[in-house]
Amino acid sequence: MSGKGLAQVLLESLGNLGINLNYLRGEGYDGASAMRGLLNGVQAIIKQSYPLTLYIHCCSHSLNLAISDVCNIKSIRNAVGIIQTGCSFFNTPKRQALLQNSVGQNAPSSRKTKLKTLCPTRWVERHEAILVFLELFESIIDSLETISTWIDRETSSKASSILFSLKQGETVLSIHILV
Repeated sequence: MSGKGLAQVLLESLGNLGINLNYLRGEGYDGASAMRGLLNGVQAIIKQSYPLTLYIHCCSHSLNLAISDVCNIKSIRNAVGIIQTGCSFFNTPKRQALLQNSVGQNAPSSRKTKLKTLCPTRWVERHEAILVFLELFESIIDSLETISTWIDRETSSKASSILFSLKQGETVLSIHILV
């Protein structure tokens, strides 16, 4: 896991793929010291052998970090938490079946019938899960309204709580901002 070891594996892998390393001009990694280190990082070791390479902090990683920081805004953070709670709540066969039935009635043209959990580390996957949640929003509300009438006190109470949160204007606005 040292910069030297990682650089060796990277260069060997590129060579095995038949890539001519003499044309290597750019490197993009995250900000971990093993990658960006000036003396012993992957970028420094590769630059020793291929001096025309230029290290740039990975734009996708930078974007992911910036978006993660935005998620610290209270209303956005709460909306993400509510979405995650909703996704977890529907992660049982009985509740999932009810949601799928509701999707069939409320959004028959939707190709999505199941919620995706929010990935804690990759914003692209988290964004996809939020898009699915928003696409199924009406069916989620409908299902939660039904579940909140169930006799099971714990389940109906949890459904009511999620439903109440999802009907708040700040939550709805924050979900739309997220997409």
